Amino acid sequence: MHEINVTYFEPSYDEAEFWTDYGGDFVEPLYFEPIYAEPLYVEAFYVEPLYVEPLYVEPLYFGPIYSEPVYTGPILLQVSDVYRFFNTKEGYHFYTSSLAERDAIISDLPLYRYEGIAFSSPQQFSSETVDVFRFFNKNSGAHLFTSSVVERDYVMKNLSNYDYEGTAYKAFAEDYGPQNAVHRYYNKVSDSHLYTMDEAERSVVVNNPQFQYDGIGFYL
Repeated sequence: MHEINVTYFEPSYDEAEFWTDYGGDFVEPLYFEPIYAEPLYVEAFYVEPLYVEPLYVEPLYFGPIYSEPVYTGPILLQVSDVYRFFNTKEGYHFYTSSLAERDAIISDLPLYRYEGIAFSSPQQFSSETVDVFRFFNKNSGAHLFTSSVVERDYVMKNLSNYDYEGTAYKAFAEDYGPQNAVHRYYNKVSDSHLYTMDEAERSVVVNNPQFQYDGIGFYL
């Protein structure tokens, strides 16, 4: 299971009252319902001064009505594992969330050394999740993964040596708590990318001049 912090809101059902004033006497109140509830508040209807002979209707109150959060805290999301392989011939890593692809590589491609589960990806689609896109580098045989739509579109338009292979898995664009950053490094020797959230591995890579740090790729 994958944990993410959320806040849910529900409408406030307190009704604002607008009273009609006729001859100095208060008569029946006018009510309205909230017209919008998320993410924070609803705006009141505004009653403009209205002349209907011989009756004047004037608002005694108008303004926002705030809704209170009904829940703030973690929820659990179903996850799928992302598996990692190391190409012992070319010196780069490969990642897949597909069990069928994982098993085929283990069975048929002995030059790929299976390294186990790299990280876990949320299965459910929500407003917090983003797609991680996959490209095949025809020059090196490695794969590029990115959650950036801008980078995806740039690669598709300008880098003809990359074949777009669609969405690889889901991730989070930012840390909603508690997530871990997946760091991306470019291997200048093998023309490939390394993705890791392991601090021990990062401490080794950061001192290796053949790796260039590309920043945080996404969160899981």
